[in-house]
Amino acid sequence: MTTERSALVLATGPLALFQDLGRPGLAHLGVPRSGAADRGALATVNQLLGNDPAAAAIECLFGGFSLRAEATLELLLAGAPAPGTVDGAPVERLARFELRTGETLELGMAPVGARVYIGARGGFEAPRSLGSRSTCTLTGLGPAPIRPGGRIAVAEPAPQAPPWDFLSLGPRPGGGPAVLRGRLGPRADRVAGLDLAAQTWVAQEQSDRVGVRLRSSGAGPRWRFEPQRSEPVAHGSVQATPSGELICFLADHPTTGGYPVVGVLDEPAVGLVAQLRPGEHARFALS
Repeated sequence: MTTERSALVLATGPLALFQDLGRPGLAHLGVPRSGAADRGALATVNQLLGNDPAAAAIECLFGGFSLRAEATLELLLAGAPAPGTVDGAPVERLARFELRTGETLELGMAPVGARVYIGARGGFEAPRSLGSRSTCTLTGLGPAPIRPGGRIAVAEPAPQAPPWDFLSLGPRPGGGPAVLRGRLGPRADRVAGLDLAAQTWVAQEQSDRVGVRLRSSGAGPRWRFEPQRSEPVAHGSVQATPSGELICFLADHPTTGGYPVVGVLDEPAVGLVAQLRPGEHARFALS
C-alpha cells in the first residue's frame, strides 16, 4: 500500500473494524447483512463529510483509537462521545476537521455509549467481500480487524457530493434509560408471563455485534414458552430465551433462530441498542 492518502494506526482500543452498509439481500444464502451496528451514526458521518452513503468508516468499541496521518485527511467523529484530540488540541464531534501530514488523532474512552465512528472524506479503503468492506464477526467475512502498526488508505473524494434528502444525526447515547420503540413480534403470543414494558432492562456483559443481551433490573420475569423450530429472523428482532434474558439482534445476527421473537425494533432503536454498554438501562415501547 502506498502512503498516498493513508494513515498509520497507532492504537485500536478493544476492537476496531471497517464498516459500511453491509451485505443486504443475501440472507437466503445464510449471509448476515453486517455493516455498521449503529447505522444512524454511519449515515451521520457520510452525510456531513459529503461521502457516498456506502462509504466505509471505522467502528471503534468504546474508544482508545489513534492514528497518524501520512497525508492531509479530512475526518469526522460520531457515535459514542469519545473525546478526540489532534496533537493534544481537542476536536469537536459531528464537525469536520483536518488531520495534516504527521499529525496524530487520539481518542479517549467514551464516558457513555459503546461505539465510536471515525469517518474520512472519500471513505476508508479496505478489501471488499461480497460487495462490502464490512467485517462480519459471526462469519469472518470481510477485512480483518484493524491492528496497531497497519496502514489504512482513504479513497479520493468524489468531485461533487452525492445528494442527501435528509440529515440523520443518529441516536445520542446517555441521558437515562434508552427507549426502544418498535412493534410486537410475530411470536409474542407464544410467551406466557412476559410484559416487556413493565420493567427496566439492563445490558449484559455477554453482548457483541451479533446481539445485546438484556436482563430485567428487578426480580426478573418468569416466562415460559413451548419449543419451536428455527425460522428466519430480521435485524432488530428481540428474542426471549429460556434463561430469562432477551437478545436484541444487531448487524451480525444469524439469519435464523430458534427462540420466539417477541419484538422487532425500528431502525433508530437498533442504533440505541448498539450504543448500550454493560450496565446501562433500556425500556421498551412497542405497539
